[in-house]
Amino acid sequence: MTHSRAAKCYFASVVVILVLTAAAKIVSAAGSAGVLKAQDRLIPISNRTLLLTVAPIEILVAVTLLLAESEIIKSASVVWLSVCFGTYRFGLMCLGHIWVCPCLGFITQKLPFRPESIDAALKLTLGYMFAGSAYFLISSWRRQRER
Repeated sequence: MTHSRAAKCYFASVVVILVLTAAAKIVSAAGSAGVLKAQDRLIPISNRTLLLTVAPIEILVAVTLLLAESEIIKSASVVWLSVCFGTYRFGLMCLGHIWVCPCLGFITQKLPFRPESIDAALKLTLGYMFAGSAYFLISSWRRQRER
């Protein structure tokens, strides 16, 4: 597989991930669970507000991946988002947050999987997004520098 084709496949997969996770956040935020009114443990806003703030950002990055021509812009936007998500997870960990990340909102409670499995899948997804975008960012910079 050529670099260009691999990049297209990678960014298409990230678009799917971002659209699905944004949809999960929006569906969760539309619910009536009392926890949505509670304040997030790390950021001083309600869980509902946090979900409704992050979902459009995910959609914006997905749109960027669909519309941008520059592989550097695409890669940098996913690196940035991944670093934001990783920093949030690290902050929760520092606060002693040991249960599943509310990354998908509270829709995860309706899924037929153990919370630990969902959390592991989310960590793998975050790693995939960061590592892939970092790889394409570095390789794009190298190719651009060689020209």
